[in-house]
Formats: sequence, structure tokens, C-alpha cells
Amino acid sequence: MPGRILVLDDEQNYAAMLQDLLRQHSYQVDMSTKPELAITQLEEVPYDLVISDYKMPVMDGADFLKRSRELYPNLPVILVSGLMNTPELVKVANMGVTLVFEKPLDTAKFLSSVAQFAVPMTNDEKSHYRPSDNGEDPVGTADWPEAPKFFSALSPCSEKTLKGLWSCCNAGRPAFVHAPEGSDVMAALKDVSSWKGHKDLPIKVFTAQEFFEKGEDLSKTVLEEVTNSKVVAVELNELGEVAQSRRHFERIVEALPENHGLFFVFILKHASATEGAFMEAAGIQGVTLAPLKARPLDLAHYVSRFIRKGESQLVEPRKIKRSPEAIYTILSYDWPENYKEVQEVIPALVSAAAVDLDAKSVNNAVGLDEKLLPHPGERLSALMRKYQAYCIRLKASQSGDTIEQMMDQLQLTDGLSQSADLASLPLVVGSTASN
Repeated sequence: MPGRILVLDDEQNYAAMLQDLLRQHSYQVDMSTKPELAITQLEEVPYDLVISDYKMPVMDGADFLKRSRELYPNLPVILVSGLMNTPELVKVANMGVTLVFEKPLDTAKFLSSVAQFAVPMTNDEKSHYRPSDNGEDPVGTADWPEAPKFFSALSPCSEKTLKGLWSCCNAGRPAFVHAPEGSDVMAALKDVSSWKGHKDLPIKVFTAQEFFEKGEDLSKTVLEEVTNSKVVAVELNELGEVAQSRRHFERIVEALPENHGLFFVFILKHASATEGAFMEAAGIQGVTLAPLKARPLDLAHYVSRFIRKGESQLVEPRKIKRSPEAIYTILSYDWPENYKEVQEVIPALVSAAAVDLDAKSVNNAVGLDEKLLPHPGERLSALMRKYQAYCIRLKASQSGDTIEQMMDQLQLTDGLSQSADLASLPLVVGSTASN
């Protein structure tokens, strides 16, 4: 997997220059011009390298380095500055800065150093993203401007979710999202916000009642405040509020300046309505987000991210060894739909491990029966059958069909009619799987 780099410089032109230079060499690069906001990004995104200016207002390079070291003691940090004197160099050296480069940069040496800490994208990975100068992407294109940094879009269904949001955003229409309680939908909105040029600015979240009663005033306030993203989230409570929100949004837009740039996202929880009823109400503006336990690739991505976060929070930060049994146990655990639980449990699991992460320490943390571990050669297929069974049950629940009806629609093996039998169903491949 390619590495991700964070570039921090209060001079936007210089930060953009470094970002462009690194992107030309196939790196995934995020940019920030405010150290205090960059710290917030560090708390959420697993960066492989940070490249920071030294002389900055509010928080200088040394202060930023100290704060980032508290979060990730082993994170490589390269300081770039043209104004450092000897006492300042000694100060940052004592704080464990990885490297220091003076401006103007020796580009060859700089890129050689970067290559020690971050992995560039392959040609296949580069072809999936289309970086642009203004964060815009033509409506209807299959890809987004750059790799998502907050949201995992590795699985086909989460990729579809992010593309749906991006399409609505570019078309200037609101989006309606059907998502589980405590899902990672806000992570997706952070990526959309970043692509629209709002970078790491926080997203305002309003209740349905606030939107219906004070929507016009709240919208104008968001437009006036430069410290907030122009992406706005509204949490709905029931299916009937989808149509009500659309009508209210149209009235609000009439009172806003032309080309106001606000992107409204209305979020309805799964428990409030079936997917079919939701999509009928939302129409082309409807976007669905599957539960995390129906997205094994995304779950694995988040587990890796939060293991790294747990490693950085150890009393003596280090790389935790992870046995195959431990990883299998984590991925086979019956995680709830709640992304936030994964976010909290995994670092705690790493912290509780006596030495390294093995199946026993995972079992103690999540309560799985170690004796249920399949033979190594059967683990992957057993894990995928488990996810397949869950997805069939989920699809049946969303459509209102019985398990038998759903299996008939999918043209699956005869004789497996009960929900409990789904775990024994062979893996579906080929054209049947695509249905």
C-alpha cells in the first residue's frame, strides 16, 4: 500500500510547491497551512512521513514536533527552513527530528530522503486518481481527485458510497445517506470536504429540528465563518424527513447567494427505514453505506490503522508483532455495525497485549473462542463464507425478502434454505456473485 505524506507550511504557495513536487514522483500528499489543524489530521490519518516548516505563527516547528511526537513517537518528521540558527537546530535535534533541510531545497537529496520513509503509488494506483489544481472533478467521472485519507473505500460498496457523495457534491445538489448508527460516514464527508478545497476544516453537524427551525440562519452562519467547512451534515430521525428536508432545502437555497458553495448531506440511520424505502424517497440523490462488518477490506484497513495508533500510544512505542492467528481472530470477530467501537477497541487491544499481539490476547479482549480457529489453509475461505452469509442476510433484510427468496434470486445452491445454513454455502463466484 502506498504511503501518505503530510506537508505543513504556513506559506501556502510553498506548501503547494512541495505537494506538487512529491505528487510528480507518485506520492500521496496532503497539505496543511495551520499547525494546530495539522495536529487534528495527525490524530486521524496514519501518515508515513511529515514534512514541516520551522518558522510558523501560533505553533512553530519545534512545538509542532513536540505535539506530533506525543501522538506518534516514531513518526518520521523532516523540518524544512531557511531561518534556523544553531540553538534552534540543537533544540529540534534533542526532540528527535528525523532530518533538517535548508531552503532552497536540494531537490535530489530531498527526494532521496523522502524515499526512505514513504512508498510511491504504482502505475495502477495512480490511474485511479485524477489530481486537479482546484479540487474539482467533472460530474459523472468514475474517480475522485485523490486518494481518500479519512474514509476507507477499498470495498466496492464503500467506493460506490464515496462516488455517490462526490457526484452529488459536484452537481450542486444535496445528498441523502442511509448509514448505520456510529458509522464512518463522517470520515467520507471529511474527504469530500478536502477535495472541495476546505482541507481540514471541521464540518458542522445539525439535528433535523435545528435545520427545520433555523436552517436559513444556520446556513448563512456557515457561509460567513471561515473556520468551518462548507460541507454541512444534518442528522434525520425518520423516513418522512427525507422529503421534508428536500422541500426545506429548496426554500433555503432561494435565500442564499448564487453559487453559495454549500454541500448539504442528510443522514438517516439504517434502523429508521429499509434501504428500498429510503432509496425510493431519496431518488438519484440517495447514497447507501453498508455496515462495516459487511465490508471486510475496509475493516482490515481500519484495523491496520488503529493498530498503528495503539503502537504509538504504548509507554515504550514500538512495532507490535502480529501473528496470523491474531489477525484472523480480529477479522473473524463479529464486530457490530459501529465503526467507533473498532476505533476504540483496537488501540486498547494493542495496549493490553503483554508482549506481542497473538490470538490469546485478542481472545481476552473480544471474547472469541480460540478453539474455533480453523486450520491455516482453511481460514481465508472460512472468513469469506462468514462475510458472504452476513451479506446475504443483510440484503434479505434490506429488501424485505426471506432468506429462501433471496437465495432464489441469487440462483444459489438448492437445499440451503435456513439462515443457519448460510455459513456452509460455498463461495459464490463469477456472474452469480456480480448479481
